[in-house]
Amino acid sequence: MQLISAPWILPVTSPQGGVLTEHCIAMQGGRIVDVLPLGQAHRQHPEAECEHLERCALLPALVNAHTHAAMTLLRGVAEDLPLDAWLNERIWPIESACLSREYVADGTRLAIAEMLLGGTGCFADMYFHPDVILEVAADCGARAQVGIPVLDIPGAWSCSDAFEQAEEVRSLCTRAPLLSAALAPHAVYSLSLDDLRRTGEQARALDLRVHIHLAETRQEVDGCLSEHGVSPAVLVDRLMPEVPLQGAHGVHLDDDDCTLLAVRGAGIAHCPASNMKLASGFCNLARLEAHGIAFGIGTDGCASNNRLDSFAEMRLAALLAKSVSEDPAFMDAHRTLHAATLGGAQVLGLDGETGSLEAGKSADFIAVDLSDIASAPLYDIAGQLIYACGRNQVDSVWIAGARKVRSGELVDIDLEDIRARAQSWQQRIGELLPG
Repeated sequence: MQLISAPWILPVTSPQGGVLTEHCIAMQGGRIVDVLPLGQAHRQHPEAECEHLERCALLPALVNAHTHAAMTLLRGVAEDLPLDAWLNERIWPIESACLSREYVADGTRLAIAEMLLGGTGCFADMYFHPDVILEVAADCGARAQVGIPVLDIPGAWSCSDAFEQAEEVRSLCTRAPLLSAALAPHAVYSLSLDDLRRTGEQARALDLRVHIHLAETRQEVDGCLSEHGVSPAVLVDRLMPEVPLQGAHGVHLDDDDCTLLAVRGAGIAHCPASNMKLASGFCNLARLEAHGIAFGIGTDGCASNNRLDSFAEMRLAALLAKSVSEDPAFMDAHRTLHAATLGGAQVLGLDGETGSLEAGKSADFIAVDLSDIASAPLYDIAGQLIYACGRNQVDSVWIAGARKVRSGELVDIDLEDIRARAQSWQQRIGELLPG
């Protein structure tokens, strides 16, 4: 039994939140036994190993609800472009030339290191060679939903590859307690109706969730209306019925779309930085909330962000939501923290396992050091975490009770090797860039 205590604990069991003082997390066998007053814990567990983290707040490990982890290797290769040009003129040509198992392994390991250091303990990925991704995630001890990408990249990956590997990837995930699988069709504009329909059929047959870019841009919505006479949300609903659905972005969902998505229990991963950088628009979180749609917060990939920084995304999500809704009380600090933890877990279908500090759940939590000069003075802990803290203040990270970050340093991941591999890819990819 271990007792981890700190001056403040934020369990995040509801959107309203709350802060506990003089409490601790009792954990054993990788799971939370209880969150209870410190004195009571010492009386009940006198032989427990105890650790007190002074000036820290304990909260659930953050959930990155949508990313493309291996695209860390494309950080900065396609700046200041709209999505269509970003994909067709830069990203997809580079991937056609470079995509390999080595590329995916090195990029994913770089991403996981960055996310762990920033307090992210769980991520929903969508990228090629998913068997490599789950291998790296398992080796690093990260929690991941591995999206099996349905998309054609000439000479590198095909929709057929996805369909052929889906059952194997799902099987591998069932043997790895921190991993789960989803089918990840890229988008309605990049796939045929047959491929979208087949994705739905296979998801139902294998009992997999579907993770898809949905209503990300006005161009996507207008194109779908012009070609198919319905919005992307309606098209996805028709072609992939009766499967758990998680949409990335959801920027251009109207009320009819939201009604439809709410009925089928779909969730949305809100990616504010990426949407702003690509000028895609602003996701209307107030509309999602009004319709009862679960939403989490994602970073998207490094090629369009350029950081896997969930603290930065939380702050941006809160500020944007207030601006879009013209309501300063909307997306308060506790609600925002919920979106970045339990809300994200709900979108991924993992809320029974992670996202909050409750007895029976996996011991996935972080300690944030509030002794930083930018955190003084301290009046509102939740407000401080959302509006003032940075990922540099993450002191410790536990996933399933295993400590992955201690005193701001990775415990068992070779950061120098990761840097060296990233430098090697920089040289190779740099030769493909214009100019």
